[in-house]
Amino acid sequence: MLKTIARGIIDRAVALNLKGKKRDDMALDYWVGAARAAEALGHEEEAAHLRTVAVMLIATRGYSEVERIVANG
Repeated sequence: MLKTIARGIIDRAVALNLKGKKRDDMALDYWVGAARAAEALGHEEEAAHLRTVAVMLIATRGYSEVERIVANG
């Protein structure tokens, strides 16, 4: 699931030609949106995991963490 979300973020960043802070901000927004979607669908465990990744990794490391997730799975 994490890799699928990360690939979506990369695709969006490339399509919108985002760089720097805008790309980092989009990555966090996208990730939080995925967590909210999981919560709305009643998948609370997955939503909690996605929120943790958002707070602990994406918010602190930004887009570079998204690239790492895709590269390392």
